[in-house]
Amino acid sequence: MYLVFSISGLIGGLLCCVGDVLFDLKGKGNEKLGTSKNIDSNWVKMADWRFGLSMFGLIGILNLI
Repeated sequence: MYLVFSISGLIGGLLCCVGDVLFDLKGKGNEKLGTSKNIDSNWVKMADWRFGLSMFGLIGILNLI
């Protein structure tokens, strides 16, 4: 039983990592905009499939609960 939970936690953690990387990498030419530098200029250039694929991080978090 502990082996199942260990493998499930490992897979959930990997899904979280992959989802976070896909969501956060903005690519070349990205600039931080705004007075507090919270706005990234390449958000409009990012492919839509990356947002859907990054939702696997949510599945990973639900798997860890």
